Amino acid sequence: KDTVKKWLENIDKIKIFPTNKKGNIDYFNDELSQNIKNYNLDLILRFGFNIINGKILNVSKHGIWSFHHADNDINRGGPAGFWEVLFDHKTTGVTLQRLNENLDGGYIIDKAHYVTQHTFKQNNIFVIEKSLLILFKNLKLLKNKKILYKESKEYKKKIYKYPTSLKIILKYLWVLIKNIMIKKIYYKFFYLLNYKIHHWT
Repeated sequence: KDTVKKWLENIDKIKIFPTNKKGNIDYFNDELSQNIKNYNLDLILRFGFNIINGKILNVSKHGIWSFHHADNDINRGGPAGFWEVLFDHKTTGVTLQRLNENLDGGYIIDKAHYVTQHTFKQNNIFVIEKSLLILFKNLKLLKNKKILYKESKEYKKKIYKYPTSLKIILKYLWVLIKNIMIKKIYYKFFYLLNYKIHHWT
């Protein structure tokens, strides 16, 4: 950790802000994009911005990489890890993509699927942490010039947003209670079963 911090201290740092915002879109003008291009970057990783638009998408050799913390064939939008819990999906996907101007529809670099956790908070943290494995794997592939991109499939389903309706919130509360209760009953059952087996033997 300290070695990485020291290494980062010797790297040029610039603060960039969108020159224009429209809804959930962060737009970077040509001048700012050119300033970044002058650094001759191999890759830009996106963290902390909304949907990015403008020439900045192509100023580095391999564009801007970003995570969509879901399988972008199944659902797009957010929040990450919520809808899979609500709809009782067995797995939650993670999509690593090279951004273009399509919402969560960039060029696919890699995907992975993980067991959906019992609550939104657990699932959100879980898939975000697991996504680092995909990033490291594909950075190695990039270094060895083995990276591949493929087009996202056409998506005609709903674009999900943060839940605000009372119906969705109540449904999630029911799922939350159900998942927690089932989990407790499951562990209690097997604890008692294990106790009985040992007691009988």
